[in-house]
Amino acid sequence: MMIRLLFLSFFTLVNFYFVKAQNSLYSGNYLWNYASINPAALGSENALDIKMNYRRQWSGIEGAPNSFSFLAQSPLYQNQTEVLSPTYHATGIEAYYNEAGLWSETAVYARYAYHLTLSQRDEWNADSRLRMSFGASFGLKTIGFDASKATLHNPNDAAIQNNQQSTIPDANIGVWLRNDRFFGGFGVYQLFENNVNIGQSNNLERYYNLTAGGNIHLSENIVLSPSVLMNINKTTDISWDMNTKIAYNDLIWTAINYRHKRAVQTFLGTRITSWLDIAYSYEFSTFINNNENNFNLLGTTNEVLLGIRLFNKSSNSDNKRNSIF
Repeated sequence: MMIRLLFLSFFTLVNFYFVKAQNSLYSGNYLWNYASINPAALGSENALDIKMNYRRQWSGIEGAPNSFSFLAQSPLYQNQTEVLSPTYHATGIEAYYNEAGLWSETAVYARYAYHLTLSQRDEWNADSRLRMSFGASFGLKTIGFDASKATLHNPNDAAIQNNQQSTIPDANIGVWLRNDRFFGGFGVYQLFENNVNIGQSNNLERYYNLTAGGNIHLSENIVLSPSVLMNINKTTDISWDMNTKIAYNDLIWTAINYRHKRAVQTFLGTRITSWLDIAYSYEFSTFINNNENNFNLLGTTNEVLLGIRLFNKSSNSDNKRNSIF
């Protein structure tokens, strides 16, 4: 137990040293890391699970968003068995840095989730357990404005002469439901709607997301997992993703994701060893200009996810996994 907590702390320090990277964090790699979009999905694997994600958006455009995110998570007080306990706690640490033009956002959160079993379809198959979890994350968020990056027509423009930043507390909550056939959840983000005072006073807007998906076993080794993600707030249209992932024995997986009126993403990932995964995403914009079919106006986006599992008590918490080596 103490060893896991020490590793959580160590990888957080490493993360802060290397973090150099989008305002309004987005990562398509949530398909391999649902805890990144719902705090209640934390600790779904029986290991110390570490995910690091780098996203470079709209390559070739000056000031385009870049982001780096880090999440370490682990269930607590697990027995030395392959299957997660019917009821258990999970904890984690999350941090990220985003940069877009003159703006930046840095955040660090402590996370917690409580998992319980509602029912079990097959008493001989632990995968069939219907699990519900409740989660929350609490932390600090710093939003900054860097005037030194601005190119001014009037160098004496007093409106953007100074660098500014605002640090505020933040919280997110969620609920998650899963078994071997389906998964889904609901999350609430920027719960406090705190005031950000940079130049003028503004409140962070609370927003919500809904996730739903399923696992369709095409054969003993091939699983098709379609899912949808919806983001909802008070001032903008509902945004949604629709995607499909297919995995072979959890060794190699690929996916395609459509972000409504925004982009199409393709993914490819593999399990290098029993403790190391890597995934790559290539995205192109589908924004349309002046009602013409001018696609890819904003260039391409590249994203890389690195996954590390330590103290792994099974190849997977609910399914047997192997590696390509």
